[in-house]
Amino acid sequence: NYIYNHINTTVPTIIDWGFGEGKLIKRFRKIFKTVIGVEIDDDMIERLNWRIQHREEYKDIICIDYKRLDQVEKLENIVKENGPVVIVLSEVIEHLESIQKARQFLQHIIKTYSPEQVLITTPNREFNKYLGIPDGELRHEDHKFEMTMDELVKMLNMISTFQNNYAFSISSIGDMVNDTAMWFGVNIAKV
Repeated sequence: NYIYNHINTTVPTIIDWGFGEGKLIKRFRKIFKTVIGVEIDDDMIERLNWRIQHREEYKDIICIDYKRLDQVEKLENIVKENGPVVIVLSEVIEHLESIQKARQFLQHIIKTYSPEQVLITTPNREFNKYLGIPDGELRHEDHKFEMTMDELVKMLNMISTFQNNYAFSISSIGDMVNDTAMWFGVNIAKV
């Protein structure tokens, strides 16, 4: 719900970066003129391409394999042709190698695609104790890190310094225990 409650629907194009199972992407088709799914996982790419070919609710979605240079160039051309974009990174950044790599990735996509808005959801590491997860462990084996509020704010401040025409806000999403949210919702928007 965080994504749908905060998304800028006046923009014609949305990029669902790291679309995974594709749960969000088919709903975006009802809202945006151009819907692009970007992924690096071969199985997810194959599944989305099959759905695009065989299921009406996925028709006209564009699937980009970000490991292929020709596909990266295709993405850049689509964004240039279709104007302003919103980028969604739902449960993506924690799969990158480190917080530093996540910051570099966010700086890269902001510099390259100049989105009107970037929406991010990511786990709050401080909530893990309420899930019974031992200190120092992560929620999923494929997560490389999970941030605290302080770490998230520090990373976002570094991005804002790098891209001074963007501002960010952080929301608490999901279950709450003792004023600690299960997830963070981040809205980075042009100012």
